[in-house]
Amino acid sequence: MGKNKMFKMLSLVAAGVIALTGMVPPSLAVAAKEKKPEKKQEVDLNGTYRARMGIQTSNILWIMQMNYYKGESNETLGTELENKLFCIDPEDSEKLAGKEGTFNEVEISGNGVYTVTLENANFEGETDISQLHVATDIPLNDQIKFSNVKVVVNGREFVTYDEAIMEDESPYLEGGMVVLAMNHWRGSVVSYLNEHGCSETAESGWRLLSGQGGENISITFTVSGFAKDNPDAVEATPTPMPKAESSGGNVDASSDTSENAIGSSNVILLVVGVAVILVIAGGVLIKRLTRKK
Repeated sequence: MGKNKMFKMLSLVAAGVIALTGMVPPSLAVAAKEKKPEKKQEVDLNGTYRARMGIQTSNILWIMQMNYYKGESNETLGTELENKLFCIDPEDSEKLAGKEGTFNEVEISGNGVYTVTLENANFEGETDISQLHVATDIPLNDQIKFSNVKVVVNGREFVTYDEAIMEDESPYLEGGMVVLAMNHWRGSVVSYLNEHGCSETAESGWRLLSGQGGENISITFTVSGFAKDNPDAVEATPTPMPKAESSGGNVDASSDTSENAIGSSNVILLVVGVAVILVIAGGVLIKRLTRKK
C-alpha cells in the first residue's frame, strides 16, 4: 500500500472508531479473538538480551512507541522514529510527528533486577495511558520467567505484580517475550487492577500523566531462569516516594500527595465489548504505520 493511501486508511479507521458506538462487525470481532500461539524457541541461557519500554496514550494524539524488536507490529525499526515517541501529525495526517522523550534500553545478561525507563517525555496534553509494557528480544520459551514487575510514573508507584502478565498474542511476540503492565483492551487486566485499587480513570485507560512535559516512567522487573546471576543487576536502595491514590490507584496530575494500591497478578487476558473496535483500530494504526513497502 502506498504512503498516501496508508494514511487515508488510518484516517478512515479513526473516523470509524468515533462513529461506531457499540457496533462491532462480526468479522472484526472474530479476528480479535483469534490467537495463534507462537512456537517455543531456543534461548541461550548464557546469552545477553535487551529490553525496553513500550507505551501508548489515548486522549487525542495517541502518542506511542511499542518498541517491539521485530515484526510488523513495530516496523519503525531502522527509521528515524526507531525507539522514539511519535503520533500522526495533527496538521498533516500523511505524516508522523516525533515527540520529546528518551527511552533507556537495558541489557539482560543473567538473573537479576532490571529497569527500563522513559525520561523527560512531553506528551503534549495527553494524560491517559492505554498501554504500557516491557518488550524484550528474548525468544519465546518456558525457561525465562519475569516477576516483581513494578510500575512508577512521575515518582509515584502505581502497581507491582508478583507474577508478570505475559503477552500471549502472536503478532506482538515476533520480536521476543513481552511483559504487560497496563492494557485497556484486556478485560481481565482491567478488572484485576480495579479490584486492587487501580481502576481506570479515563475512557481508554489510566490517567497518570500531567501532560505538561518532563515526565518520567519506569518499569522494574526481576528475571530468572538463566544459567547465571548478573552481579550488577540488583535492585536499587528504595527511597521514600508519594504513592498513587487509594481511590482508583491513579495519580491525579494536580495532586501532590496520594496513596497507592499494590497488587499481584497471573490473570488471563481478554478483549471484550466495544473496546474491540478500539483495539482493532489501534492494531491497524500500528501495523499500517509500519508496514514494509
